[in-house]
Amino acid sequence: MRAPLLDRSPTPSPLDRGRGALRRGLLAGLRARWLSVARSRPGGAWAGPGAPPLARLRTRLGAATALAGALAGCYAAPTSTASATDADGRAAIELVLRAQEAAWNRGDIAEFMALGYWRSPELTFFSGGEDSRGYQPMLDRYLRKYQAPGQDPGKLSFTRLEVVPLAQGVALARGRWDLDFAAQPDAGGLFSLVVRRTESGWRIVHDHTSVDG
Repeated sequence: MRAPLLDRSPTPSPLDRGRGALRRGLLAGLRARWLSVARSRPGGAWAGPGAPPLARLRTRLGAATALAGALAGCYAAPTSTASATDADGRAAIELVLRAQEAAWNRGDIAEFMALGYWRSPELTFFSGGEDSRGYQPMLDRYLRKYQAPGQDPGKLSFTRLEVVPLAQGVALARGRWDLDFAAQPDAGGLFSLVVRRTESGWRIVHDHTSVDG
C-alpha cells in the first residue's frame, strides 16, 4: 500500500520575500515613470489642466502605457519563477517516492517510512475504513503486517504518478501502488498523498490508500 503525507506551514520562503521586494520596487518605479510621463510632452512643458485637450490626452495615454508596462513586468517574472519552482517540487517528490519504492524492495520497511513520511504524531493514514494516526503506530502496523516472521513484503511498484502543486511548499501526489507476492495473490490499489516541504525535505503528512476490491 501507500504511505501518508507531510508537515506544518513553512515560514516565508526566499522566493516569497523576493517577490515582495520586487513588487515594492516596481510600484516605486511605476510612480516615478507616471510622474515623468505626466509632466512631459514635446518641448518639456507640463500637460496639466490648462493645457490643450490633445496635450492632456497624450499625457493620459502615456501614463496608461507606463502603468501597463510596469504591471506586466511585475507579474511576468514571478510567474516564470513559480513555474520553475513547481517543476523542481514535482521532481523532488517523485524522487522521494522512488526512494521509498527501492527501500521497500530491499526489505527495509523502517527506511521506507523514514524516507517518505512526516515523523510526527499528527501523521495520518486512511485505508479501508481504518484511521491510523502518528508515525510510530504506522511504522508498527507496516512491520507487523509485512515484516513479521513468515510474512512476505512483496515487490512494490508505483505507477501513474502525478504531482499537483497546491500551494507554496504543499502538493498532492497520486497514483497506483502494486505489491507482487511470490506465494500469495497480488495486491494493489490507488493512493493520494498530501506532501509538504519540511526541514527534512518533502514528506507525506497524509496518506489515503485504497485496495482493489
